[in-house]
Amino acid sequence: CVTTRRGLLDATTTQLRAAVAGHTIGTADRTDGQFCTPLIMINPPSKPSADAAQRVLRAAADLFSELGYDAVSVAAIAEQAGVSKANIFHHFKTKQDLFYEVLRSTTQASADILAEIEQANDCPQEKLVAYAEATLRNYLENPRATRLLLRELTNERSEIGGHLVSQDFGHNFERLTALVRSGQHGGLLRGDLDPAAFGLLICAANVFFAQTQNILRRLPAVDFADQPQRYTDMMMDVLLHGAAARNAP
Repeated sequence: CVTTRRGLLDATTTQLRAAVAGHTIGTADRTDGQFCTPLIMINPPSKPSADAAQRVLRAAADLFSELGYDAVSVAAIAEQAGVSKANIFHHFKTKQDLFYEVLRSTTQASADILAEIEQANDCPQEKLVAYAEATLRNYLENPRATRLLLRELTNERSEIGGHLVSQDFGHNFERLTALVRSGQHGGLLRGDLDPAAFGLLICAANVFFAQTQNILRRLPAVDFADQPQRYTDMMMDVLLHGAAARNAP
């Protein structure tokens, strides 16, 4: 407690400085009839940590990919992310909004890859190889997101995420086939190739490798299971140049 005007001024000044600095000041006691200064209570509302939203998205992707939308509760996501349910609802209004954001972030990765490749000055063939390499790397680095994407694409009963994923996947696939068509128009790829079939082969080869890599490691005939770059080079060489011998009649 402060018993003099000077002390009162000094104490109040200290509190104000602490308030500006964002500190929390405790409560003073009144004893022996002495005058106690009213202490300033600085309790700014706690803000969720900067990475809380990302932890929530990662936890949601893990659980949604393993169990599906209906089987996952917000409480389970909060527990895995190490945050409160209130923290989740601070970032996402509903569980469905969170699910949509997880799906958007998953499909956005492919969109970002395509955007970078489309802006490059490479020829169409080089762009297709770059796309295959980048998407396979993304699949391998984000296995749960990849599994969730496949789950929604292949689940005909999915009413919540199926349409969104199909729409985004369809848009990205159109951009991929446009790369094939540009190669055809430039005379670098055969004109009789079906661009959609060519694009689908790239997607299928990448997805299968990413989803079966652990099994491929146990196959004696496969010596590239831990060499995705080498696998991509071989796969794209076959797609772009064919499997027939170079000097075959």
